[in-house]
Amino acid sequence: MLRKLFGTPRAVRRPPGRTALLSAAAVAIALAGGAWGLHAADRPARCASPAGSLRVEPAGGECVGVTDGSFIFSPALAGVERDIARQNAAVVRGGHYVTVALLSPMTAGSGEGVVTASRVLGELDGAYAAQRCADSGCQGVQPRIQLLLANEGSQEQAWRQVTGQLAALRGGPSHLVAVIGLGVSTQQTIDGIRQLSRAHIPMVAATLTGDIFDGRKFPGLARVTPDVHDQVIALHRYLAGARGPSRRPFLVVDSDPEDIYATSLRADFGRVFGPFSGEEPFERLANPANEFRLMWPNICPASGSPPLVLYAGREVTLGTFITQLERAPSCDGEQLTIVTGADASTLDPRVTAVRSGLVNPARVTVIFAESADPARVQAPVQADFERSPLGSTASLSDTWTIGAYDAMAAAANDIAISTGASGRLPTLDEMRSDLLLMNGKEAVNGASGPFSIGPDGDASGQPVPVAADTAGGQRVLVP
Repeated sequence: MLRKLFGTPRAVRRPPGRTALLSAAAVAIALAGGAWGLHAADRPARCASPAGSLRVEPAGGECVGVTDGSFIFSPALAGVERDIARQNAAVVRGGHYVTVALLSPMTAGSGEGVVTASRVLGELDGAYAAQRCADSGCQGVQPRIQLLLANEGSQEQAWRQVTGQLAALRGGPSHLVAVIGLGVSTQQTIDGIRQLSRAHIPMVAATLTGDIFDGRKFPGLARVTPDVHDQVIALHRYLAGARGPSRRPFLVVDSDPEDIYATSLRADFGRVFGPFSGEEPFERLANPANEFRLMWPNICPASGSPPLVLYAGREVTLGTFITQLERAPSCDGEQLTIVTGADASTLDPRVTAVRSGLVNPARVTVIFAESADPARVQAPVQADFERSPLGSTASLSDTWTIGAYDAMAAAANDIAISTGASGRLPTLDEMRSDLLLMNGKEAVNGASGPFSIGPDGDASGQPVPVAADTAGGQRVLVP
């Protein structure tokens, strides 16, 4: 049945290094008592002294602010942060440099965040590898690049003060010319982007996929990943061509109105897949397991085949949703298919394995779009990445790492275009203007090959992969 529905997929080729890296991170997290921040959420955080242009301060029990890598936000990030600090020290000693800041949540709090330790670790790995590449001349950049780390907190609650710190770096000795990363598709991210846009700071989003993040709406913004609309189109194109029975879709949606990713998925699913046979909301921050149990009769009706389930939500609750379906009495022995967006790329595929101890469980397959295909990473880029003195053995094996690498590569390419052969330091206005001219011969050399940035700030030139987690493994369906 799976072969008939999916065609003949090829296995995902995951480079081996990331497994070792995540294992090391898991040990660090365990030693930290289960939280991946430097602190427990119930006691004040010890943060750096709030002095100078680079400072880290307490906010809601977390340490937030801007550092050159010398302040360690999390034990899981210690290795790569120290590598970044060493690289930055060498750049600053050289005296002729510009600064790019990576803005993202980098600590864990007491709330249910969608940015996990492994995702942040991947971002820092990718950004650092691209910084090191640019500083060695691979992007043709004349001034070298200092990489700052800007932590806005687990819920992006400190977006205002941290973007304010970044805005204050304009025109200073560090010569800030771009901000990359930018967090995830939430209202706080929108607010932060608006503040950076008003400050005329160019931005390159690493993982933002919500449809609203358009360079025409937010001047100075570009992104290196496909938006949710393009992801849904790719999913529909694949499913329309797959050999399988046509099933009217059923929508399961995160009801948080400030999660732009989920609201974009809900809207695009409606436009492309609708009308739905039914729709069920859930609250990610409440107790979704109970809500998922109430959905059993609608997803697995007493008569007829189960619908195609469209999941407009985050990966952090997707695993719970799957395990609830597997245990549902009304879903005994059913073959269920869940379709969702790129946030599912970090779902552990083992969650779809047949579980021991369950009698006749449902078999669940997750089909999802990916923002990048790790199997397409260029061999020279992978080799250079593995030569980087990262804190642990690492690889460009996940989409968050690739996204951060490509965002830094785009910023470096923008610097190279703006300075030309002169080697002078670029202005913010030059950077903002040239950000939307990176196409043709000026295309960005990303991890998976060249890509362009269009007049709307969106990347083009790379396909939108479609993959599946099924029977405990992952496969790429459309490369």
